[in-house]
Amino acid sequence: GGAMEVGFPPSGQGSVSGHGSERQILRDYLAFATAIYGENNSWWNYIAARVCNDYVPMRNYYFTSGIAHQGTGYATTRHSSDLFSAWILKAATGTNPYVGMDKTVRSYIGYECKHGYMFNDGDGTGDYAKTSSFMTMAYMSAYLYGDGTLLAQANQMMGSGTFSDSQSGLTSAMFVALRGLCDLKPASDLYSGIELIQYNGYPLGQYVIRKSWSDESSAAVFMRIKERYTGNHEHCDAGTFEIYYKGMLTSDGGAYNNYGYPHTQYFHQATISHNGLIIFNHSKWDYNSTSLGTKWYSGGQDKYGSESKTLSGWLSNPQSVTGTVTGRQHGYSDAAMTDPLYAYIAGDITPAYSSDTVSYVGRSMLTVYTGDEEFPMAFFVYDDITSVKPQFEKRFLLQISSEDAPKINRTKRTIVTENGEGRLVLTCLTEDVYLNPLGGRAQKYSASESSNYLINGYQLVPKSESADDGHWGRVEIIYTRSEPEASFMNVIYVTDRGNENEAKVTDLSKENGVKGGVFNESVVAIFATSRERATAELTCKTRGGDSMSYYVAGVAAGKWKVTVDGKDYGTHTATEEGGLLTFTAPQGVVKITPAK
Repeated sequence: GGAMEVGFPPSGQGSVSGHGSERQILRDYLAFATAIYGENNSWWNYIAARVCNDYVPMRNYYFTSGIAHQGTGYATTRHSSDLFSAWILKAATGTNPYVGMDKTVRSYIGYECKHGYMFNDGDGTGDYAKTSSFMTMAYMSAYLYGDGTLLAQANQMMGSGTFSDSQSGLTSAMFVALRGLCDLKPASDLYSGIELIQYNGYPLGQYVIRKSWSDESSAAVFMRIKERYTGNHEHCDAGTFEIYYKGMLTSDGGAYNNYGYPHTQYFHQATISHNGLIIFNHSKWDYNSTSLGTKWYSGGQDKYGSESKTLSGWLSNPQSVTGTVTGRQHGYSDAAMTDPLYAYIAGDITPAYSSDTVSYVGRSMLTVYTGDEEFPMAFFVYDDITSVKPQFEKRFLLQISSEDAPKINRTKRTIVTENGEGRLVLTCLTEDVYLNPLGGRAQKYSASESSNYLINGYQLVPKSESADDGHWGRVEIIYTRSEPEASFMNVIYVTDRGNENEAKVTDLSKENGVKGGVFNESVVAIFATSRERATAELTCKTRGGDSMSYYVAGVAAGKWKVTVDGKDYGTHTATEEGGLLTFTAPQGVVKITPAK
């Protein structure tokens, strides 16, 4: 015990994240205390008390989101330890003290994409499939909660594999003991009860939406606001997204291969390696500085060093606050909720950035399945930024997850990238921008040879080439006007690799209180530009077809009247939670007015 980092008695380290939230207390000490109970009760009295007083409240608070923290890469160590403690406490006392843990592993399964991909969350290395450690968590959760779906998932993950005696592996003894918890049969459907539209709420705030589990071509989108941040292996990724279609088209870059190593801390964990927003404060950057944090400042979110030891410390730590979900809503095209139609989330992510750099940052994201086989999904993202000084540069980041360079058309303001059998096209509807590609596959320290990990002229590579993420790099959409307020309106869609046909993307005109775009004359996304929910009339002109699907975001709860070219198209209701109107109407001059 004295050789452990938590010490003996195990009073060291924290219960929020870090090594204190791994196996030392939650598995090893707790198991030993249980084994000797009746001969020496003092171990149990101390260790079980710490678990129940410190660890359980923190996890129950976070599990209200439906998932655990610290991301997918470290879930296999951190969350498996939570599951071990639940198993031991239930066996010892007859009671499992955790609330919401029954949903957490299912939520991780929800990150799965086809062809061996998962959405990246937290520290990891490129795009990675489920590992044997995910299998262990699936088996534990299956038997703890009588979940046949997770048992089917675990059996598939094991395949023809064998048991392991590693610290994180599934041993034969564990397998036998788990099976003794209940008589459980695997579900016939691997995804039974795993939602196609998955929402993980406060303290996270994110959607994972996919069209289908059975169709390997199904487009999937990860949209995150993130309201609170636990530090350690979490990333500075409030207000970010990832997109999959027949291949991972845009996802997090960089690699974790050494905690605190410059590439890990200043690239992989930083906003610069995500589909987020950069607001570059030049006063924080010194090209000649010997301080790594200054030299490799990249203008992103700056919650480094915010790790807390207890739930109360975390809740009172202002550095843990990264944003607020200001609206969210989703819908299906059928009553049985088997055919996802859309998901919308918006948030104020100002707290994620330094107060000496920004006074406001807001991001709204909308995913819509179009019903068009050629262009099956459209994604709209609207950003609203005010910097403290006008010269602070605003940049929208698109990560290129392919090994190949994207195609950029600066006249049309488009970016095209392909990976696997999928193709992603971004159209920037914002004028006064410059599209700046930064990438290349040679993993070299010299920026002249490669720029895929570039920060301020430095190529910030991982510690070893084996940790290279395999991605080409990123494209930065830079707002070129020197003024404090800026906005970006981007429309992204997916299609098959090699499809040179272009979907039609147009902007709105005659706007009053809104920004937005029209996709392929069939889907209209309209975002209110007021930072509080809109309460007054909104107007714009759209171009498209006679029957288009409208999504109007950021409006106050209540009833709203819609007219197009003066003709009445009904009264529609926005909820307090969503702040979103959905309706069908033709092109024309659209007026959206609070109904009396």
